[in-house]
Amino acid sequence: MPITGWNDAPSDAITKFNFHNSSLWLRTLARVPFFERFAYPIAVKRGLGTIWFPEISESRFEEFLKIGWKVKYGYPSDHELFLQGSKALLTQSPRSFRKPRIAITRLGKELAWTKAIHRANGTQNLLRLESSPFDDLKN
Repeated sequence: MPITGWNDAPSDAITKFNFHNSSLWLRTLARVPFFERFAYPIAVKRGLGTIWFPEISESRFEEFLKIGWKVKYGYPSDHELFLQGSKALLTQSPRSFRKPRIAITRLGKELAWTKAIHRANGTQNLLRLESSPFDDLKN
């Protein structure tokens, strides 16, 4: 049985949850094993879930809008990809990449890998400020 926000997104869609703008109890719930699956439907209902569909998709967007998803088309912008650690800057001075410590929950793993990537890239201060060297207006 699909749970909203947990495993109901189509395979061709990209999802992102903004737990940083949520209450402390919701962030805590998302970090507790087993109970984390209940945090995602709450986040979607509060408008903290964003889903991107490719330009050509057979999914019904209206259903996701009714549930509470923020629906976008195409792919995340360079700014959003940079903040989640999927897009990095090239540098002349390489730093060693340390695998993050063990994280049990989905949110914990995402945050640990994002932090490790930005630490190795030397852009951890930009991550704290939620800024990016990529111009968000170009996408």
